[in-house]
Amino acid sequence: MSDLAQWIVALLSGYFIAFGLLALIKPERVKTFLLAFAHSPKAHFTEMACRLVAGSALTLNAENMKWEFVFSVFGWVLIGTTLGLLVIPWQKHRQFAQRFVPPALKYLVLIAISSIGFSVLLFWASFG
Repeated sequence: MSDLAQWIVALLSGYFIAFGLLALIKPERVKTFLLAFAHSPKAHFTEMACRLVAGSALTLNAENMKWEFVFSVFGWVLIGTTLGLLVIPWQKHRQFAQRFVPPALKYLVLIAISSIGFSVLLFWASFG
């Protein structure tokens, strides 16, 4: 299980670097992606499944990573917030996304740079 968790963390790192680079190169595509969060039950539950897998992998792999406590807490926060989103109707998640994603898009460059930085940190903590 530990090897699988480590591979998922590596994929998560790859996702964050790809997201960050794409946000810098093709910001309109990333805006469309972010605005699509929770636009349907399928999108909502797909996001929840991805969050649970990522949070579980971080939690399970934390003991093999630098800053074990930090990544363990991050994984548990991801799992906890996901479980919270699963107990509310998906429409509430959609309303939340519709309210808060558009204003956040003003900071897309900062989000992109942060995503790339987090990706490098995550990969280094796991494999460095």
